[in-house]
Amino acid sequence: MKEISAEEYELLGLFEREPERQGLDDLWLFDDSVYTATQENLKLTVAIHPYHKDVRIILWLGDREVYEYSAMDVQDIKVHKDSLRIDINPNQAININIRPLIDIKHEATKT
Repeated sequence: MKEISAEEYELLGLFEREPERQGLDDLWLFDDSVYTATQENLKLTVAIHPYHKDVRIILWLGDREVYEYSAMDVQDIKVHKDSLRIDINPNQAININIRPLIDIKHEATKT
């Protein structure tokens, strides 16, 4: 199984804080990590299991959940500058900008 492209240090740099770890394994690659970003009344959490390529994204506006997406065995997860790209499959991707503003774009193309 090929690992995700994103490295632990890249995710730390993107989110600028340590993730909450589930603690099932000492190694980052084999553990669930929840990364958080906040801006004013927006809160974004991105849970990643690097080895299994599982991801869960939740965006809150105040106390209200406005977006949630979960996927298992995604194609890849990449960090590029201030954004995270999740390639779900060859026809679907999610781009999450962290700075300057939190922004989520879920894109799909026709086959």
